Amino acid sequence: MLRMSLQKAPLAQGTAVSYLMAMKCSEHQLGLLSAARRHVSDAERLAAESPDQSWHLAGFGPECARKALIFEPAVQAAVVNKALGHDFSGVADENLLDWVVRLDPWAHRYSPSSWARDHSILTDWKPQHRYERTGTAKNAGRNIKGLVATARAVVDRVTCDLWMDGLLPSTWSPAS
Repeated sequence: MLRMSLQKAPLAQGTAVSYLMAMKCSEHQLGLLSAARRHVSDAERLAAESPDQSWHLAGFGPECARKALIFEPAVQAAVVNKALGHDFSGVADENLLDWVVRLDPWAHRYSPSSWARDHSILTDWKPQHRYERTGTAKNAGRNIKGLVATARAVVDRVTCDLWMDGLLPSTWSPAS
């Protein structure tokens, strides 16, 4: 679901919202978001001809988008790039993400820690699937179309939210 409003309230100078509006995503965040969009686009293109690769790439889209929502540089460098894994099913990762969101004054605005609960199909994906034999995703009955569609929805939501908040460069578009 996109958080849209037809009318924005005026911003008072010095408020948290006015500060957020003056920010921009870092190059690192833009790289992560760009990778997320690319992974999902590639997963969509590969769904018919290479279901295993489509499954593999689709899971990395939301994972990269989630990391792109961490704004605090010290938290990004110390925790996200080193300790936060790729997996959505690990309790440790969810607990770490909850902690990171509390440390980052802006990340909570985008609710990155609720994705596994809100989109349970994300918990079916594991980064280790990249090492499986060809044909495993289809033979195991994985919902490839469901994961790809969920990945698209999540990555598009992140892109739209950041774009609507004015945090993306003017050359970016919410459309992937």
